[in-house]
Amino acid sequence: MRDKSAGLGREGRKVQAIKVYREATGAGLAEAKEAVEGMERQG
Repeated sequence: MRDKSAGLGREGRKVQAIKVYREATGAGLAEAKEAVEGMERQG
């Protein structure tokens, strides 16, 4: 699921990426947002 979140983030679909990440990990909103943004920065 992290790969799916990263792909969505790179496509500019950050909200969807955060949603997928949260569903997969049970993370909170802030944690998921930080994770997705970190994956975007890593490329």
